[in-house]
Amino acid sequence: MDLSVIIPCHNAAPYIGQAVASVLQQTGLPAGFELEVVIADDRSDDGSTPAVLADLARHHTQVRVVANDGARGPGPARNFAVRHARGRWLAFLDADDWWLPGSLARRWDLLAANADAQWVTGDFRLVFEDQAGEVRDVALGERPAYARARPVAGGLCLRNPVAAIVDGEVVVNPSSVVVRRDTFEQVAGFDERFFNAEDVHLWLRLARVTDLYHVPAVLTAYRQRLGSETNGGKPPGLWDARVFQDLRRRVEFRPWRPALAAAIGRSSLMDVRHYRRVGRYRRGIAVGMLGLRYAPTNVQLWRAVAAGRLLRL
Repeated sequence: MDLSVIIPCHNAAPYIGQAVASVLQQTGLPAGFELEVVIADDRSDDGSTPAVLADLARHHTQVRVVANDGARGPGPARNFAVRHARGRWLAFLDADDWWLPGSLARRWDLLAANADAQWVTGDFRLVFEDQAGEVRDVALGERPAYARARPVAGGLCLRNPVAAIVDGEVVVNPSSVVVRRDTFEQVAGFDERFFNAEDVHLWLRLARVTDLYHVPAVLTAYRQRLGSETNGGKPPGLWDARVFQDLRRRVEFRPWRPALAAAIGRSSLMDVRHYRRVGRYRRGIAVGMLGLRYAPTNVQLWRAVAAGRLLRL
């Protein structure tokens, strides 16, 4: 089996059919290319998703549905599906996203042309469901980190881009990633302690051990909607900060500790502003003070904490 497409699914009945169809309708792949779709039903309880998944498996021989019986969340569900997958390569796709036509061939061609490539991603399209379907393409190649990348057949090569991912210069969209299975297993897959930002944690561990290859084309539609697994109204930097704190404690990430500390400060600033908007000043001050332990020179964070203190009076 060449490729296993891994889809975590929780209460995604209105979307999962489009996601699966976008995979099965990919064209331009080599003769004899073998692909499977492994969907991890992550304890869907909406009364409709399990039936939709069963119907997909019944009508498509390439689709298998497995019921995640471990920890719940996108990371554990993906890991569970991988354990049931047969592909030499893994691709990830969220249940409410979809691949654009030809996107898999673009990534597969790059991998075939670059023997050292162990994972590849690309540009993506934001689709804002709650804003009348507004669409915005994210052309990452226009960013400085990509401009400095080495041109290769089919795209770009970013050398161990740990710092660039931490700084937000390099963005990895989960639904555009294809990675060698043995490389994924080498870094132990998704860390199941993190419900959100588990993908960032994995990308940083991958970036430490191998280069990132990038296709400078829009490959994936990334749906933004209220109520999704990763958009529940939580503070925007909460999980990122926890991921950065965890990696900063690891010996192998010692060279990037200053960058990780600065990122903790930036994430804390986002959360302080969030808590201030919702009137939770005490919580915002506590988050800000924690962030300042890592980033004591972050002037904006100091100001945000001071403003929170004044608003509490």
